[in-house]
Amino acid sequence: MPCAIQISAANNIAFSGGNYAQFGAGCFGIGNDPEAYITGLGLGTSYISVTDGYFTQVMGNSFRLGGIQANAHHPSDTQMINSNITISGNIFYNMSPLFSSTVPILSTYIQYSTIANNDIYYVPHSGISDGYGWGS
Repeated sequence: MPCAIQISAANNIAFSGGNYAQFGAGCFGIGNDPEAYITGLGLGTSYISVTDGYFTQVMGNSFRLGGIQANAHHPSDTQMINSNITISGNIFYNMSPLFSSTVPILSTYIQYSTIANNDIYYVPHSGISDGYGWGS
């Protein structure tokens, strides 16, 4: 499922505060999106933070961190590594009323990152899914 805000092949980006409401799909996709680059390499992200936001009625994953392709878990180039991502101090309420298998925070293949101090309530599935993905 696509995300409204996609951050790939980027570093040193910060979102602080804000209301993220009524998204028909996902909200933030951070890292490894093969559709979000021009050069063909360097899908990874580093030093990305999203803090103190309010998320409600996001139909997909509010956050999709990392990637699920083979280059996400076995990168052929170090530029594809996703690291130093911070998701902190956010509030997630009434998430995914249409797609019950999505979660507020989906973290697949990332390293040296922090997911902390987030309030998650009234969700149909788990609040945080961490450390898995699909690949070859």
